[in-house]
Amino acid sequence: MKAITLFVCLLFAAGCGSKTEDAKPAPAPEPSVAYTNATGGAVAVSSFRVFSVTAAPNRPGQSRRAVVVRAVLATGYTFDLTYRYVGSTFPAATGAVTLDEAIQVDYYNAGTPSNAYQAPVASGTLQVESVSPQVVSGTYAGPMVAGGPIVRLTFTRLPI
Repeated sequence: MKAITLFVCLLFAAGCGSKTEDAKPAPAPEPSVAYTNATGGAVAVSSFRVFSVTAAPNRPGQSRRAVVVRAVLATGYTFDLTYRYVGSTFPAATGAVTLDEAIQVDYYNAGTPSNAYQAPVASGTLQVESVSPQVVSGTYAGPMVAGGPIVRLTFTRLPI
């Protein structure tokens, strides 16, 4: 009798030990945008938007696209960054996007004209996180206007 009880207990223990719960994938990080002013202070971003547009070619026969990131700051100012690249569609692979020319920076308040500035490509990065759905991340560290102080904008996992 003791042998049968021991045998049943061993079978039960073996069955319990072999069960594993299905591993649940970690949730994807939430989209975020962070802005830091020239003194290093964080400024709240009240809203943000990102979209893909057709960009004007800089050579005959060239196709170009651009990703535009818009961050509306709690101060009321809007900060637009336009990242241009060669191609007729959204990049087909994840990873860094090779930018075609200067990053266009537009910084303005409602009712005021934009302060357009062409920042060097080295001032920012654009990364494709996902092709379908289209998701991008990136950075900008440079002035809002020519000769202005350096600000920073970091955006993570923004869906287009």
